[in-house]
Amino acid sequence: YNECMVEVRVDDKNTPSLVAPPDITISCDFVFDESDLSIFGKIVTSEFDRSPIVLEAEVVTIGGPAVDGLAIGACNVPVIESPDMGDVNSCGIGHITRAFSATSNGVTVTDTQWIPKS
Repeated sequence: YNECMVEVRVDDKNTPSLVAPPDITISCDFVFDESDLSIFGKIVTSEFDRSPIVLEAEVVTIGGPAVDGLAIGACNVPVIESPDMGDVNSCGIGHITRAFSATSNGVTVTDTQWIPKS
């Protein structure tokens, strides 16, 4: 009987890939929680975890497949969301920008979701 130990180091050499949720145009009277923009989609790390984006409103235009965004190509890559609500005026007209970024192996990728309110 022989016994041995092996130490294995996993090196993820894949660069990340990131696809933001689609751009979504909403009416200025669409009510949502500004502190939680996940109603407009989120970023998931598996194709199987992508959910449909469903918004109940009279005027909504979705510029692409109405599903969550996707981050792939790297092991457990953290995705950072940086929302910018600065362009929406007091009447609710303007646009929201959601910038997403992921960094793995020294490579940073970004994608943006644009949400015009008119």
